[in-house]
Amino acid sequence: MDDMEKRSIVVRKRSLQAEAEIKVRVKHQAAKALERARRAVVEAKTRAEHQAAKALELAARSETKAKEREERQAARALERARQAEVEVLTRAKLQSVVVLRLDRQAQERKDKRVAEAAIRREWPAKQQALKDKYLGRVVTYLIQDLNSLAVKIGITRNIDQRLDGLQLGCPSELVVCAVFNADIEGKLHTMFASNRIRREWFIPRWEMVQYANEHAEDNRCQVVVPSAAQVEAFQGKKVAQ
Repeated sequence: MDDMEKRSIVVRKRSLQAEAEIKVRVKHQAAKALERARRAVVEAKTRAEHQAAKALELAARSETKAKEREERQAARALERARQAEVEVLTRAKLQSVVVLRLDRQAQERKDKRVAEAAIRREWPAKQQALKDKYLGRVVTYLIQDLNSLAVKIGITRNIDQRLDGLQLGCPSELVVCAVFNADIEGKLHTMFASNRIRREWFIPRWEMVQYANEHAEDNRCQVVVPSAAQVEAFQGKKVAQ
């Protein structure tokens, strides 16, 4: 075998080795590329799953927040409705109380006018009888102011002169309601001390009416008892003094 053939064989072997090496490198590179592709697919899948999980979590949170908002709105609406109902009931109750109070005040004014009219009708007929009966004797009297309804408890020897003297300094009409044939002024002042307005003037109460009905020698007209509003006005005057 000559040198030419030997060199040809060597060249061919080297060519085959180079081809084999190229094939190995290509195969190795293909394997690497395949591995990278597989990893890329896995990573893409993982990212997609992660993003999907995040999207589901966000959707769940949004849904939860939406439900919470709806519940809060419903609770606020319910509270507003309850408050509105309470306000309506309160207004209705206040209106009812006002109507009842106005009715009561109107009835009290009517009763007062009726009592005052009765007193005025009875007064002239009994005025002279009082003059004759009690002239010169010490008696205790109940005299009422028909405007304020305050009652004066005092003593006198002449009931007619005493009434005239009091009437001179009083713009309202005064009437004698009861006369006791004794000096019991101190006793009556003590008995009705809690109702004193000032000095000898008192707030008339039902206890005074009852005592006059039972013990007065001449109980010619009943003491008019004031309304609750008038009693409050009397008490305000007591505090001011």
